[in-house]
Amino acid sequence: MPCTLVVHIAHANSNPGLPGCANKTIFLWVPLLEPLHDLLHILIMLLLTLLL
Repeated sequence: MPCTLVVHIAHANSNPGLPGCANKTIFLWVPLLEPLHDLLHILIMLLLTLLL
């Protein structure tokens, strides 16, 4: 589930038309995933590297 969530966040962030939606998603879910924060950060970095 965290992987799917990270993909959603990364996809939303890469879309300039949905900044509010992306921010809401991050603020709603990141606090719930604090135990996985390090893993989440690593996955985001990997995804951003792949997207860029």
